[in-house]
Amino acid sequence: LAALEHPRRGLRVGAALTLGCMAEARAVPRLIQIAEADEDATVRPLALRALSDIASAEAADELKIFFIRQLGGDDMFARALACRGLARIGDTTAQQALRLAVDDEEKWVRDAAREGLAQIALGTRPEGSGGPAEGAEASSPGGERALARREGSPPPAELAMLQSLDAATQRRGQQALVARGEPIVPDVARLLWAPEASTRRAAAELLGRVGGAQAAEQLAQLLENDELETGTRAATLYALGQAGSHPDVAVEELPVSLVEAHLDDPDAYVRAAAVVCLLRIGGAPRRLATQALIDDEDEWVHIAGLR
Repeated sequence: LAALEHPRRGLRVGAALTLGCMAEARAVPRLIQIAEADEDATVRPLALRALSDIASAEAADELKIFFIRQLGGDDMFARALACRGLARIGDTTAQQALRLAVDDEEKWVRDAAREGLAQIALGTRPEGSGGPAEGAEASSPGGERALARREGSPPPAELAMLQSLDAATQRRGQQALVARGEPIVPDVARLLWAPEASTRRAAAELLGRVGGAQAAEQLAQLLENDELETGTRAATLYALGQAGSHPDVAVEELPVSLVEAHLDDPDAYVRAAAVVCLLRIGGAPRRLATQALIDDEDEWVHIAGLR
């Protein structure tokens, strides 16, 4: 609780998420303040996620009112997490709010509201931030019906795993989502623009593993962002090469010139990623990458490209 007041952003976030995992009701008033007005905009949604973990049928009215207020905001991530929190509360007022959210303009929020109502009807508790307990959903009453309701759309709990600050949790989320194939691309692509660099990177890696023209198009759009940090840029290039090597993707559909521009990047990791991307794409881009590999003087570029 004391760490919520720490000046370092990372410690405030870590404290918030830990309190969420602990379902610590004493943290609710302060977490609401952080979610609404923390000086760092990237801390606010993580405090909201912690609140959605803490929410329960015994929650104070203050928390329920807070979630309902979030449903009227501009941030679709906040609205989806508010639906998750309201589903955990589950009383008549929460259900009424979820029914209104079913008409939200964003499909992601609509799905979260529908899933929340289904969970209330089935008497099951929404999964925690670390993901569902193994076998919990399949063994719950009506579990098969709940899975069918998703109609291939990833539930917010799985998408939230990509937003975790824990790498192992992110990997579990990626593993759960990659099995869903190309239908998940639009939902995951939204996370490419999340405030957390680790979330953007996890989303990019997942799109690379899914592959296909739609995933490649989303990754190319992210690469066009001039303010993208070096680590995420390199990961996005690797992912684009992976997505572009999908047998259903033609070389002509890929942004070869955009990737080629990164062969002159001052950072060796970005140059290496661009080389690997072009090698994976194949055809003429592979010859271009081979020449760049020969000309580059950095050992990491040689290692990555030759491998």
